[in-house]
Amino acid sequence: MKSLIPLLMLFLAGTVLAQELPQPSPAAEMEQMIGLTEVEVEYSRPGAKGRIIFGDLVPYNSIWRTGANKATAITFGDDVTFGGTEVKAGTYSLFTIPSEKEWTVMLNTETELWGAGNYNKENEVVSIKVKPTKTGDFYETFTISFDNISEEGADLNIVWENTKVSVKVGVDTEAAAWKNVESAIAEAEGAWRVYTRAADYAARSGKNLDKAIGWTEKSLEMNEYWWTYWVQAEVYAAKSDFKSAQKSLKKSISLGEEIDGWGYGERLNRLMEEYKSKS
Repeated sequence: MKSLIPLLMLFLAGTVLAQELPQPSPAAEMEQMIGLTEVEVEYSRPGAKGRIIFGDLVPYNSIWRTGANKATAITFGDDVTFGGTEVKAGTYSLFTIPSEKEWTVMLNTETELWGAGNYNKENEVVSIKVKPTKTGDFYETFTISFDNISEEGADLNIVWENTKVSVKVGVDTEAAAWKNVESAIAEAEGAWRVYTRAADYAARSGKNLDKAIGWTEKSLEMNEYWWTYWVQAEVYAAKSDFKSAQKSLKKSISLGEEIDGWGYGERLNRLMEEYKSKS
């Protein structure tokens, strides 16, 4: 019987070690689409817990892992600019050097660091200076977020206590979109909507308008549809050819009115008046 006691104690010890326990700095993952580029951030979120953070718990003028536990990692699905510096698609660690009046924000190719003790400056791809600002609210928990999101970029925010720093992440959405258009056109295989959507994007961007007219004609050969004529009208309008735009829009309205429950008549008639006023 005595020989079983040590085995039982080892079993119980193993059970305790395997228990799931709350973490003082829980892990977090965040994904954000900026235009057509996916950005993912993986980091840990320590709390202030009554402590003075910057200048004390996080010393000024020292490299900080920008969070807790494993260094914060940021992944860009496409090439971006980070604070104006070009960065290739991939995963990077995010480190900072906080100070009272200026922060240094760095991206590094070494992504397996715990703490900043083995930080190697040779692996840096970005090092920029950023001015911190004071927040109106107190942030108990360390937070990384995005705002001011547009098709061209977003602000990456690092916030804790009452301090905030922001870095602009820029993306080339237009280049990515045209790449997608070219790929879709190459693989269209009779899919008329592909040509119409490509022409619609051209009209909105004001680029490749002559090609776009050809795409609408190709689409109409496959399927004479009211929406495609509307898109064609918008392409002509982008070329400032408002007489041709009126002709295409007239066909769009005519085909649309043959559809039960079609609800675009009023909108397209207003657009027709707009074209007439510009021709």
